[in-house]
This record gives sequence, C-alpha cells and structure tokens, in this order.
Amino acid sequence: MTEATNAQAAHLLRRTAMSVHVDRVEQLAGRSQQEMISDVLDSDRADDDELTLEDDDWYSVIEWWLGRMTRPETGLTDRMAWFWHSLLTTNAWKVPSAQLIAQQLNQFRSLARTDFPTILTAFVGSGALLTYLDASRSTAANPNENLARELMELYTIGTTDSDGKPHYSQDDVRAAARALAGWVVDDRGEDGMSESDDVYRVRFDRQNAFIAPLIFQGHQDDWDTTTIVDFLAHDTRTATRVASLLWRHLVGSTLDANSARQLGQWWTDHDLAIDPLIERIVSSEQFWSSTHQRPRSGLEWFTFVSAATGLDDDSWFLERLDQVPYLPPSPAGWDDDQWLLPGSLAARSAVAHSVDLNELATEHAAMPVEQSVDEIISRCGLHPVSPETLSSLHRATADQAPEGSLSPEGAATVRWRLALTCPEAHLS
Repeated sequence: MTEATNAQAAHLLRRTAMSVHVDRVEQLAGRSQQEMISDVLDSDRADDDELTLEDDDWYSVIEWWLGRMTRPETGLTDRMAWFWHSLLTTNAWKVPSAQLIAQQLNQFRSLARTDFPTILTAFVGSGALLTYLDASRSTAANPNENLARELMELYTIGTTDSDGKPHYSQDDVRAAARALAGWVVDDRGEDGMSESDDVYRVRFDRQNAFIAPLIFQGHQDDWDTTTIVDFLAHDTRTATRVASLLWRHLVGSTLDANSARQLGQWWTDHDLAIDPLIERIVSSEQFWSSTHQRPRSGLEWFTFVSAATGLDDDSWFLERLDQVPYLPPSPAGWDDDQWLLPGSLAARSAVAHSVDLNELATEHAAMPVEQSVDEIISRCGLHPVSPETLSSLHRATADQAPEGSLSPEGAATVRWRLALTCPEAHLS
C-alpha cells in the first residue's frame, strides 16, 4: 500500500474542498489514495448546518456561506454546493428577498451529494429560481419561456450534440413553458410571507396551469413540471453533459465526446448518484496527474487566501475578483476561461497587496507573518511548488534585498505576497 505524500493530500483537498488547511493535509498524508478519497467522501457527510437569516440581508447569506467554505472541517459538501450554484444559477438582484436565496442555498447544501434528479427538482421548484427566470405567475394563456429554455439549454441536455445536431426545438420550448406554468411565489399579505416565520411560499395555481396533452421532445403526454423535470434529468444527454462538467470542475480537463458519453452512461447506470460519480472521477489517473492544471476561479482564490491568512469576508474584494456568489453575469454562470487572463490576475495582485498581513497575524496567532518558506507553502496548501517559485520565495529575505530596503518583517510580508500570487496560487 503506497502512502500518500503531503503534496497528494493537498492536491485532493484543493479539488474537493473550497479551502485547504495544513492540519487537514497532515491528517490525510500517510494514507493510501483510496483511504484519502474515502475520508474526503465521509468527512462532512453529516453536515446539517442551515442558514437562518435574522433579517432580509443578502450579504449575510454570502458571509455565512464563505464562513462555511473556509472552515477546516468542511469540504465536499460546500465544494459541490458551489458547483451546483455555478451550473444551476440564480442572480440575487432579480430575487425580491434574501430569504429566498437562503432557502435555495440550504437546498443546495443539503442535497449537494444526493442524486441529480432530486437536486434539479428542488432547484426548479425554488422561489429564488422561479422569480429570477420570470416563471412566477407564468400562465398557460401567457407562458414565459425563460425557465423552459434555460432548463434545457443550461441545466440539462444542452443545445447540440458533438455533431451539431440540435437537442431541442422552439416547439419544445413552447411546450415546456406551458407545462411549467402555474407556479406562484407569494411575497405579501396573507397569501405570502408569514409574519411569524418570515418565509416566502411557493404554491401551484391550478387555474393558471395548462391541463391538456402536449408534444414535448417528440412525445405526447400530459406534461407538467414534475414529468418535464424528471424526463430531462434522466435523459442520457443530460448525464453526459453534467458528468462532463463535473469532470472538468474536479480534473480541469475537457473530455472528448466518446469519453463523455461513456462517463454519462456509467453515471446513468449508477442512478445519477453524486458521490459514486465523484469517487470515480477522483480515483482516475487523469485526476492524480493533473496537479496545478485547473485554474482557480475568483472566489476559489479568495477562499484560498482566507484559509491561509484568516482574512474575513469583504464584498469589495469579491467584487474586484468578479465572482460574488449569487451574482453570476448571466444564467450561463461564469466563464471558466477568464480566470488566468491579465485582468483577473491583476485584480488578485491588487487584493493581495491590500491585505494587512501584520494585522491578520495579530488577530490570528496561528498565522504569524514571519514564517519560513516551507511553513508558508504548507499553510497555503501549495505543495508541490516549482523550483522557480521556491527560488523566488527563498530570495525574499532582508539580506538579499538592496541594503536597508527591507526589514526582516518586510521581507516576511513580501514572501507571503509572493506565495499568494505565485503561479501555483492561481491553480489547483
């Protein structure tokens, strides 16, 4: 049985958690790969934390979730909740209450590792999504097509196959819009938000629903929300697409069409359960050979910095990094190709140089600024690092700087800033 190194443990945690902590790395190192994977899959399975807002403050939702993302004991649950939010998007600016966002986030976290049909059903029925995509109060007589279109294009089967063959038609959009009509998100008075529990209610208004056979995807049936969502969730094209997206999220590479179909079929054969798919992906040779090949997104870089330094939530930082949770630029979410562009890297450098490391070291005794290079690398979960990065960190000392230009404390700060912005810091 081959024992894993600290570098292998850090690699696994960089991909399966939102932050890496040195104690967690040391806890996993020395075990076999399979033992580490089993530990990650079991570590926070019983996480029953739930967000309850004391007031209708959307920023409290972000602060609470970031707090969970950066705790040492949380891992795969929040990684998967983040993946689902990135795929099954909602923008808070179009949602009338933070309570609805909190409800959806609680759903994502509680269901993150169940199975895809369960996750998709809860998402489509969430008050946050129904208001975001103008599906609340959509009627059979005047159906809004936003949810129907995004449900197929973005959340399930996608637009075309690998040969460019369309996966749905405008007639399918119209039929799905009628089948999805009738849902209402109440937001006022006796029909809406209760004064006692301050929770919005999602209800179905049968009078505004379409009750008649429809032709959808070539099948005539009495389609409704339940059957539409179930049909799309179990479609093999959905399995291929979603499994491939999770592969890219965890491995960092894009599967070819044939490999994607094989993975989707395997996932279908395993009832679209989430944990078995994760285990298959992280057990692959491609996963273990992809060290520092997947770009960290803006938020992922922020949680990395937060875990390493103790930096608390700051909406200004997240805005500068172009990735505030629940503020995606479009229903398609964030563009994975943007994170290593010059503008993104410059924003990260600006944030790193805005952080008062000495103040954080005072507040968090476990994060002294004057640490050795090896201690900084371990605390940041960066290993393995390249010889070039290692050399740069070792050169950042007072005796290597021009005479009088750096104190020992200043050199220590430079080492930290280099660690937070080195190539390995932008990759996972």
